[in-house]
Amino acid sequence: MAGLAAITLLWRGTPLDRLWVLNQMAYKRLVPMGRVVGVLFLLLSGALTTAGIGWFRRRPWGWKLAVVIIATQVVGISLTVLEATRCEVERVSLSPVHYCCFSGGQRSETALSRISSEEIQKRHSQ
Repeated sequence: MAGLAAITLLWRGTPLDRLWVLNQMAYKRLVPMGRVVGVLFLLLSGALTTAGIGWFRRRPWGWKLAVVIIATQVVGISLTVLEATRCEVERVSLSPVHYCCFSGGQRSETALSRISSEEIQKRHSQ
């Protein structure tokens, strides 16, 4: 997916651009940064491919790289959740999977807990 995002951000006007219909909000946020974000997604794609190859070949460096990538994602999502609790509910665009993973399935008194999974899914699809 990172490679696909890189291609569509670096070379606009390809038939692949239609895939952004699946996540129009992300496209609107990424397009102004265009080439810079495209190159970063290309680097991410390379890192993910390298980690995957190392992981499947059972190399220690592949395992370590995958753990670093996953840990970075967990930190990023955690910061997003923390920021979302301070934002208005209308601006929250987390997927139900992210919400469930980082709320531990518990209902706490945050902005995120006051909205149903259907509302989260509806907002994520917008």
